[in-house]
Amino acid sequence: IRLLGSRNPDSEVTLRRLVRHFQACDRLEQAAPHVRLTMNDHNGDVEQMILMVDVKHPALAERLRVLRGLQTPERGTLQNAINDLLATRKAQLAPTDPFAAFYSDALYGILDTAAHGARSNNCDLWRPAAEEVAAIHGLQYGPTHRKTTFAQWWHAAALLNSGEFAACEALSQEVHELRLSTLAPDFPGGYTRFEPLL
Repeated sequence: IRLLGSRNPDSEVTLRRLVRHFQACDRLEQAAPHVRLTMNDHNGDVEQMILMVDVKHPALAERLRVLRGLQTPERGTLQNAINDLLATRKAQLAPTDPFAAFYSDALYGILDTAAHGARSNNCDLWRPAAEEVAAIHGLQYGPTHRKTTFAQWWHAAALLNSGEFAACEALSQEVHELRLSTLAPDFPGGYTRFEPLL
């Protein structure tokens, strides 16, 4: 993984096999440093992230699975599942705990899928989850990390869908300027993904 990079297909296959091996040996916690190593470049596989959460926080992992499994829920069902997940995380897992990175990556993956899929008409309900992912990513990866600013984009989109236009604009402007000043732009010509929100 270190030699080829975390995005190399061989690295991804190796990591999946390694996780399965540790799981079969009932030593999944030993896979955590290897999985964490691959997470700096991109958000990890959602099921792998949930497996890592399951090592120390099975109730939280179960709530992630429940939320992930909701295909076309009624708004009340979805809102209850999100609220239950966030309350469980708050009670069981500090945002600075190393395992919180697995949780926030899993939730980012669920949020990303939901926003593009059949649940996209409920984007406003995802606002607290998007805010939580952005906050935990900021603590785990740093405020200028690409993953943190991508999480901030979802937070801004959720604010927009919730009708919180001033908050959306302020957050979008802040992170847009941050990306232009400290990181490579998302697109050629110096554009960032925040410009459509501004």
